[in-house]
Amino acid sequence: MNLHEYQSKQLFERAGIPIPKGITVEQLSEVAYAASEIDSDGCSDQEWGQV
Repeated sequence: MNLHEYQSKQLFERAGIPIPKGITVEQLSEVAYAASEIDSDGCSDQEWGQV
């Protein structure tokens, strides 16, 4: 089975498995707001390149 991250999170959520909240931002100006919405001490950056 080949799943994208968002698909596996959906499956986990349906099964009652807790998953960390995540917010995708596209602009640097959105980072502060996103960080304030997530109850976490961590942050991850993932760059998938130009589409």
